[in-house]
Amino acid sequence: MKYYAKGRTIPLLLLGLSLVAVSSQAQIEQINNKRYDCQVTTIEDQQGYVAVLAESMEAATALARHAQEAFTRLGTREPVKAVIECIERPDGRFSDVSFQSWVNDVLLR
Repeated sequence: MKYYAKGRTIPLLLLGLSLVAVSSQAQIEQINNKRYDCQVTTIEDQQGYVAVLAESMEAATALARHAQEAFTRLGTREPVKAVIECIERPDGRFSDVSFQSWVNDVLLR
């Protein structure tokens, strides 16, 4: 009985170590990602907002372009049709002052 327990200990230990390594890699990748906020148009031609985590502005734009849900000024959620602009948070600001004001007042409270 004791031999059986020893034989199972090493595989379980290796499994645990591999799970820790995978978890650590995921945390490192998450640290490398930055938050981007994107102004988009939706399939109903509404202005919308999408937030994404990405490694670069190009990656953020690509992720936002394929987002299934953008939060619109009308309070609805719709699929994205096109990306107007992405900004890096927390310091970036949208070129469209009206959209930036809406984001500040409604979404970033």
